[in-house]
Amino acid sequence: MTEEEKKVVGSYEAKVEGVTVKLVFLENGKVEHYRNEEGREWKIDEKKVHVVSKNSTSIYKIEPNGDLTLIELDYVGERIPKRPFQSATFKKFK
Repeated sequence: MTEEEKKVVGSYEAKVEGVTVKLVFLENGKVEHYRNEEGREWKIDEKKVHVVSKNSTSIYKIEPNGDLTLIELDYVGERIPKRPFQSATFKKFK
């Protein structure tokens, strides 16, 4: 695990449409999501965190303070424009 990856490992929260959403990035490359969806994994590519599931990839910018901001969504290989509620910044708390 790179130093950059070690900085990402931890728990993050964001408010999305009034609901608290939680993401937990694990050292083994897995991601726990507030919906408890299984089969998600993460990696760093070009200094961005990519969360990959069966049908989609969510791409997050790593902020200077360690928070993560959702910047791009891809569904089955097609980039989908973000809607305003999808521009969440997840605050690192652990």
